[in-house]
Amino acid sequence: MLHLPRALVQVPEAKVGDLLARTLPAAAGMGRILAQHLASVAGEAHLLTEQDCARLGVISLDLAAGFLAERADAAGRLPPETRHQLLLSRIDVFLRDNLGDPGLGPAAVAAHHHISCEGYW
Repeated sequence: MLHLPRALVQVPEAKVGDLLARTLPAAAGMGRILAQHLASVAGEAHLLTEQDCARLGVISLDLAAGFLAERADAAGRLPPETRHQLLLSRIDVFLRDNLGDPGLGPAAVAAHHHISCEGYW
């Protein structure tokens, strides 16, 4: 169960009810990214400092907000920083899932995420 401040989640009021008190998919996509992140944080909680927790709180909120916005078809309402963090998280999972692929490289990563690799690699 995840509790989030309503004011920090950019989901239209009319769609919030569809997301409350229900199980949401965590087997693929943003659900998987969020679930892996939260499990990792919970598993390492005993080793985290107060500063670590503050930074991870921001990242966790961005991931959760992105997941909920995607489920509510409202991803365009997210702040640019949140969209950027979500893209980085998607790329991270894609890289881990495809490390054994000999064709994995900057162009493949960029193409899969519909971004340009110019200036990044």
